Amino acid sequence: MNEILKILRGYGELANGLGFEAVVRHPLADETEWLEKLGLKPEDCNSCSIIWAFEERLIFVDLFSTSKTIRKSHVLYKLDDEARFGGVHFMVATEQFPLKTKHVEKMLRYLSVWLTDGSSEDLKIRTSKPIQISSKDICV
Repeated sequence: MNEILKILRGYGELANGLGFEAVVRHPLADETEWLEKLGLKPEDCNSCSIIWAFEERLIFVDLFSTSKTIRKSHVLYKLDDEARFGGVHFMVATEQFPLKTKHVEKMLRYLSVWLTDGSSEDLKIRTSKPIQISSKDICV
């Protein structure tokens, strides 16, 4: 895991308060110091990308809020050798807004269970086409 964390740190500072080793590539609404430095407001926090060290690999997660759209919550998964970070990629849509640390933590908790409880076994096929694994809001 040390080698993976070394690679992860190359993408930015590890996020505080998540309970997971991850880099969040956009400030969250409760990271007031970062927002102030960047001239942003909490309502600007409607999406982020997360690079997450899980077991011995990096996983890429796109998280976005659907609160101001007609889209519904969902979780998509793809496993693609040509994708960054070894191919595991999740796209998560939540009705939560603005996005906060607690939403990212709940999402990562759900995904870590999904990856370890056997649910993902039949989806370990290599495909660049995303597969829906949930239609519920996993950030609540």
